[in-house]
Amino acid sequence: MNNFKNQVLQYEKIVVQFIKFGIVGLSNTLIYLLVYYVLLNMKVPYIIANGAGFIISVINAYYWNVKFVFEHHSDEKLMAFVKVSFAYGGTFILSTLL
Repeated sequence: MNNFKNQVLQYEKIVVQFIKFGIVGLSNTLIYLLVYYVLLNMKVPYIIANGAGFIISVINAYYWNVKFVFEHHSDEKLMAFVKVSFAYGGTFILSTLL
C-alpha cells in the first residue's frame, strides 16, 4: 500500500510540473510576441525583432523553469541554461526560416 501511495504522489508531482511548464510556455510565447510586435511597430526589421524576441524569451524560459518548474541545484544552472538555449535554438532557426 505504501508503494502505491508513493506512486500516486510521484504522479501528482509530474502533473503539477507539467501544468507549471505549460504556464511558463504560454507566458513565454506571449512575451516573445509582445517584444516582436513592439519592435515591429518601432520600424525595426522583422529579422532583428525576431532575434530580440527569441533572446528575451529564452532568458524568460530559463529563469521561470529554474525558479518555478524544475528543481535545480546551483551547480546545475549553467547546464540548464545551455539545454534551454539549445531547445529554443532549434525552434528559432525553424521559425526564422519559415
